Amino acid sequence: MTNFYVWVATHRHLARFLVILLVFLPFGALCVYLDMPALLIGALGFILLFFILIGVNSAHALAEKRAIVSLHTHCDPEPLLRVTEKLLAGKLSVAARTDVLIDHAIALRELGELTAVKRILMEMNIDKEVGTLAYTKVIYYNNLSDILALLGAHDEAEIWYAKELKIYADMPENKLKRMLDTTLRLATVEHHIRVGEYAKASQLLGTVKLQTVAIRIQHALLRAELCLKKGDLDAAKCLLAEIVQRGGKLYAVTQAKQRLANLDQM
Repeated sequence: MTNFYVWVATHRHLARFLVILLVFLPFGALCVYLDMPALLIGALGFILLFFILIGVNSAHALAEKRAIVSLHTHCDPEPLLRVTEKLLAGKLSVAARTDVLIDHAIALRELGELTAVKRILMEMNIDKEVGTLAYTKVIYYNNLSDILALLGAHDEAEIWYAKELKIYADMPENKLKRMLDTTLRLATVEHHIRVGEYAKASQLLGTVKLQTVAIRIQHALLRAELCLKKGDLDAAKCLLAEIVQRGGKLYAVTQAKQRLANLDQM
């Protein structure tokens, strides 16, 4: 099914034509057989066409769905990397390509390809792409801030974190904004740690909802970081060991191993 959605996403014009052909011919025949009024046929046809277009335009998201679940639940970014590579090899709409590129960068980040992630994100011109959702921009700037911080460019990370925060604050209160709540809380915890506000970081970290295994791993890494800042080395070691054990193929495992190695040398 994933390969089908990949094909639809990368051949969307042909897919629309084929789906309309395969759906509207039986639909028209049924309407004629039932002797339905022309106005009703037109209304039902418009509704049907609307859902066909929505389905084709969201095919890239459907192609990635199982891979994203694998990342968040099984801590395995490789399925997401493979499916985004397939999608990017074909022709996508501008909006779809933006979404897929961000997800591709996320997969590479978790595999430790930090320089490649920075290059991909820095080459995107998301503010000049007409119609880009505020939700997408928040995700983009969150990932850009994150990768710069990982590469040691903390001042630049703060600039993009501030932009992420402003776009989020300007969003209307709706489902999309609520979906970003955990992302913004974790980003703000990282901000507080970067600027030395450890009490604020600890307090906010306690409010994060641990919805997926990947979020629990990120949460544990931030808790370990706070323990290290406060000098509680034993607690930090326990958290880092848990990350190594449960973090699968996430980059957090590499980070945890590096911190444990540093602690062993002290």
